Amino acid sequence: MNVNIVAGCYEHAIFGYDVMRPHVVKDGEDAVHLKPIFRYASHLAAITSIASAGNLLVTGGSDEVINLYNLRAKKETGQLHIHTGQIGALSFVHSVKKPSYMLSGADDGSVLVWRCSDWTCMHKMKNAHIGGVGQVALHHSNRLALSYGKSDKTLKMWNLLTGKAAYSKSLPHLPSGIIISPASSFYAIIYQQPYQIHVHRLSDGGTHRVLTFPHRLHAAIFLDDD
Repeated sequence: MNVNIVAGCYEHAIFGYDVMRPHVVKDGEDAVHLKPIFRYASHLAAITSIASAGNLLVTGGSDEVINLYNLRAKKETGQLHIHTGQIGALSFVHSVKKPSYMLSGADDGSVLVWRCSDWTCMHKMKNAHIGGVGQVALHHSNRLALSYGKSDKTLKMWNLLTGKAAYSKSLPHLPSGIIISPASSFYAIIYQQPYQIHVHRLSDGGTHRVLTFPHRLHAAIFLDDD
């Protein structure tokens, strides 16, 4: 299985690597090597968000632009220019090889729903959050999504068929990340003060588990729904 790593930086560029695992590992040698495959000066300002699904890669920046890339062809295929603020959130359905929809959120407070086949903006949820959108997460059905604000301590569930909020919940702390499990049974919210992950049932929003850590959390992922 081929594994790629893509990273962005404040110097406006994105970098792509192939993860190479040697057939024979000698004592004292690293088991994995990174082979550079591309580098693009893709934005006019800092890279602030990245998401991928299958051969599709999208990046958002402080320049208010979303760039589109084909990873197989290793080339840029287009740009999206609707947001009027820093693009801080991009999301596809977890582990989908050919995505149908993408969500984006920005400092203009809006959450946008994009159809990946032709990049039509299907819905624009204006004023979704006060102070900008922190992050978005897409339900595996492509019908629901979750988002939270950078400063309003509010979680919202969106009906993507209507483009309207179906649910709103006040959060105890300011979150730094949100993820939905592969089968969408649970969602998890990452907090930095305190260093915790709160796992909730998506069916009723109830708390399933609270995990506490001794250090700052940067990211998390569900491996499955068990």
